[in-house]
Amino acid sequence: MNRVKRNAHRFCTAAIFAGTAFGAGAVTREEAHRLDTAYPPGSVVVCRSDLPAAAKSAEHTTVVTRGKVLARHDNLTDFDTEIAWLNEGTGAKAMALTFRSSERAVSAGVYLRIEPDSMVLTVPGAPPETVKNVLNSFRVAMAGEEHYSPYSDTDITDFPSYVTHKPGEPAAWCSKEESAHE
Repeated sequence: MNRVKRNAHRFCTAAIFAGTAFGAGAVTREEAHRLDTAYPPGSVVVCRSDLPAAAKSAEHTTVVTRGKVLARHDNLTDFDTEIAWLNEGTGAKAMALTFRSSERAVSAGVYLRIEPDSMVLTVPGAPPETVKNVLNSFRVAMAGEEHYSPYSDTDITDFPSYVTHKPGEPAAWCSKEESAHE
């Protein structure tokens, strides 16, 4: 569980930005606006990234982030987000963090603010005290701060899909989730 806690905390911010920073797929604000319009309220972006294996084990972890756009007004966007850490062998969720967040677009990037009180953590099979401690560490790490992500960290691939490249972190490949009736 300590390894899960360390990895989760280390990659949480990267996963959060990958799943919710829709404007991050552009070099210019105009391209960011075009990308924003491709994800209207009700749409969902899904991002996947593969975390490197821990030194003691050959186990890789895939992180899947789903961000649902709740509302968009002026330069602000509200999201419901789930970050799931998946076991390599089974694909089952080893851990999932859900939260509500707001993104504020500026000329060169976006600022993300997470509502710490909205965070809910599930870790199948973990003792409740462990889950509580990990959740509290997420809340402390994200409390009251805006996290900046410049547009230049991301490339639009096959519009409206994009990939984020944060320095020192694994790339996240993002695309629009197709609804069941499309």
